[in-house]
Amino acid sequence: MKNTNVIAEEIDIIKKSVNDYYNLKEKEVLSKDRHRNIMEGRRLICYILRNDLGMKFQDIADCLNINHSSVIYHCNTLQGYLDNKDSKAIKDYNVIISSLTTDSTTIDLVKSIKIIDKEIKKLIIKKERLIALLNKKQSL
Repeated sequence: MKNTNVIAEEIDIIKKSVNDYYNLKEKEVLSKDRHRNIMEGRRLICYILRNDLGMKFQDIADCLNINHSSVIYHCNTLQGYLDNKDSKAIKDYNVIISSLTTDSTTIDLVKSIKIIDKEIKKLIIKKERLIALLNKKQSL
């Protein structure tokens, strides 16, 4: 039921926004390179995909060609910077998020789709239960 095309588009938009902000090429973010600006970009992508889109660590790892434990590390590290009110981390995060939200409120749309998907799954389960009850009643 998930609209994977929409999710993939949102991931691409987020990656492109972060890459543009840090002046990175996608192949740099997907590489094993550990230069500071590349790590900051990778860290921010992981954090946004996890905290704003609610993606699983392994799914993020697959998108960035890294290990899921690296995704956990990046998310925890950036959260620490934000908790300690690191001005650069806060500025970087806010700039990216504001650029994404002005772009058709992309993150809000993806969150809404996820909520709708969950509700649809619940309705499908209810429908199946009702059909089972109806079949049971008719067989009596």
